[in-house]
Amino acid sequence: MTRSATVIHPGPPPGAPGLRHRVSAGLLGGTTSIHEGLLAPGELIPPHTHANEDQCIYVVSGTVHLEIGGEFIQAPAGTYVVKPRGVPHGFWNPGSAPALVLEITSPGGFEPYYHEMAAVTSPAQALAVQAKYGITFRGDLAAQLISRHQLHVGHIPQNWRGREHDG
Repeated sequence: MTRSATVIHPGPPPGAPGLRHRVSAGLLGGTTSIHEGLLAPGELIPPHTHANEDQCIYVVSGTVHLEIGGEFIQAPAGTYVVKPRGVPHGFWNPGSAPALVLEITSPGGFEPYYHEMAAVTSPAQALAVQAKYGITFRGDLAAQLISRHQLHVGHIPQNWRGREHDG
């Protein structure tokens, strides 16, 4: 943890959907990390559980829909939603414009997961990284949400489609 102020300037707005690390756990004594995510219209973050982290999402702009433990939640800009560890949660952008969210994770230190997942080249590697970090994806719930809301999942290589883990 630093003993002086740290300023994280806005930087260029994200040009494409995805996640940016904004405040690393190291800056907050390991207690918390903050990420900024841009969700494309119709993009789903598939349902999954965290064994080790609680999360809170804050909707900066747009609207986000969530399903947490079977509960449907509509979250317009300005809304906070807490996603407790061990409870399946997924979220998506139902709108026609990108939605911007902040995701606050506690405890912090989850940042390496995203870097390791970005480097995987097969479903088997993805499953190993997910297991290492206590993440379980729920392919069964994702399929239901995709079908019900006409959603898509970004950043899954085409040759993996149809072989996602059901967890």
